[in-house]
Amino acid sequence: KVLVLDFWGFWCGPCVRSLPENRKLVQRHQDDPFAFLGIATDPDLQEFQTRARTDPLPWRNAWAGGTGGAWPRSWGIQRFPSVYVLDARGVVRFTDVRGDALERAVQSLLDEMRRPTPPHPR
Repeated sequence: KVLVLDFWGFWCGPCVRSLPENRKLVQRHQDDPFAFLGIATDPDLQEFQTRARTDPLPWRNAWAGGTGGAWPRSWGIQRFPSVYVLDARGVVRFTDVRGDALERAVQSLLDEMRRPTPPHPR
């Protein structure tokens, strides 16, 4: 699958402003080999869960325990949102793309997956 990995939080204005576009992206590609995973960096799990119930997210989210949690640290995240687009082999191919640029990145990787593989030279 093509994977979008989004380090974000409800505390982050630009992150919240990107939610409508992210919802559209997830909806558009619901039948494709595609997944969107949010790494939520909100400092309080209960507050995150409450907000997620009132502003539903149609993708899976993992709670990172804040901006200094293990996942943001291991990925070297310095700003939010930080978006990574991985191809079907798990290789990061695009970083910090949003809106139309994110859609184009995802579509290009899905198109790549659909292209026939050339025969292996003998």
